[in-house]
Amino acid sequence: MLSLSATVFTSIISASAATAAMYYLFRNRRTDGNDRTQPDHDIRYLFQGPDLLNVSGGGEWLFESGHGFGNSDWEQLRHVLLPRFPGFPTTPEDLDTDIVSFPASVPGDDAELLFERINTMTRITVLHPNGGVMQAADLHQRLVSENRVGLFEQAVDNSPFPIWSTDKNGQMIWANPAYLQLAGNVETDLDDDLPPLFSVPPPNEDSNPRQRASVALKDSDSNIWFDVTSVATPTGGMHYAIDVNPVVQAEIAQRNFVQTLTKTFAQLSIGLAIFDRKRQLALFNPALTDLNHLSPEFLSARPTLFSFFDKLRDSRIMPEPKDYSSWREKMSDLVLAATDGRYHETWNLPNGLTYRVTGRPHPDGAVAFLFEDISSEVAATRRYRSQLDDLHALLDGMPQAIAFFAANQTLTFANEAYRDLWGCDPDVVLEVETLEQSIRAWSQSCIPGTDFSALKSGDPQTIQVTLTDGRRLVCKVKPMPAGKFAISFEPMRATLQPSLALPA
Repeated sequence: MLSLSATVFTSIISASAATAAMYYLFRNRRTDGNDRTQPDHDIRYLFQGPDLLNVSGGGEWLFESGHGFGNSDWEQLRHVLLPRFPGFPTTPEDLDTDIVSFPASVPGDDAELLFERINTMTRITVLHPNGGVMQAADLHQRLVSENRVGLFEQAVDNSPFPIWSTDKNGQMIWANPAYLQLAGNVETDLDDDLPPLFSVPPPNEDSNPRQRASVALKDSDSNIWFDVTSVATPTGGMHYAIDVNPVVQAEIAQRNFVQTLTKTFAQLSIGLAIFDRKRQLALFNPALTDLNHLSPEFLSARPTLFSFFDKLRDSRIMPEPKDYSSWREKMSDLVLAATDGRYHETWNLPNGLTYRVTGRPHPDGAVAFLFEDISSEVAATRRYRSQLDDLHALLDGMPQAIAFFAANQTLTFANEAYRDLWGCDPDVVLEVETLEQSIRAWSQSCIPGTDFSALKSGDPQTIQVTLTDGRRLVCKVKPMPAGKFAISFEPMRATLQPSLALPA
């Protein structure tokens, strides 16, 4: 029973202390040498943690002006007072001491924001030593508004971009220093303090708020380009111009570059087809229609890559797949190889033409295919190979042993008679044989003391050599174009002795 009574007594004492603290914090007035006694319309707030418990008449309207900002009463009040008192803590627990004050940041404002804490309660008071007869809430609102207006004026006056205002008839009524500076450097026929530099329509809901306009500089053929954004106001419109001259110059350079590329592509004999990242045809040149016999209407419809190659297959412009069921899979492999720059094929078409098709990666995930008619090149290669085979056959049929050497004295070809004479086949040797190595091989089949040094210069020479089996050969050097030369070996012909005349 005694314990219960003590508990009740303690609760009563605690409640009384809390009530007294609340009364003290809200009613007690701080006085000092500056006479900061607050009238009834002064700004005072009493918080229990982040919750507002009481507010003075002068502070109630100010508190309500921050309605909708923050998740607590403390955050709402902080939103209202923070522009004037940047030291306002985020939470009551952020206060370092029981009594702390923060000065106002607005120039010419000598007010202070006073925080007084007892346990979890906090009293906030806005002190105005020289507030005069104006209510503290009104004074606070005026000072904050004046400070905001001052900041706006500084932002507009220091802006590097032209800003101006017009009335509902489109007449100039105000401009910032950047606009006036630009007007001094621009050719204008109007002698006016606020000459209109940009021809932009009055802003309304139907018009585009952004327009691109240019102005001509004095004593210059060049123009400066601006993006002008117009915003409707109750009195007319506000206009903001941003210098986009580098952007315009880049666009002009890009457009000229594209036109140059387009002309170049149009003159190419190689067919070009570029597919974007969605694998739709984005660009093609006239040679593509000539080579693949695809109509411009079909290509202009931006077919997909698969439709494009399907059309080529239907037109017999590409080899017919042996297994049509694997056609799509092959096309997927083709796109992957082209993306990696590995696609390179030669198409032998039924009409006798031969195309070289190359796939190359393109910027931004695109892929390009090049179609080149190499029929004449293939025919010339085949003709050259046929002629070369005929020449080799002719040389192999000659009785003389012949070896051809390049300008760097490496053996390039030897006929069948040469291979039989010296018992070697240069075509089966992995390393390139030089003239020096050939001379050593020849010397091994000749009698000791045989000298081949006269052949090393490649100049016209004729020498006689004797093989170890007694056969005698005539060796001749025949110069050829581009520093090349040929060396031939043939048996020495026997000299016929003159017959004696018998007496009659």
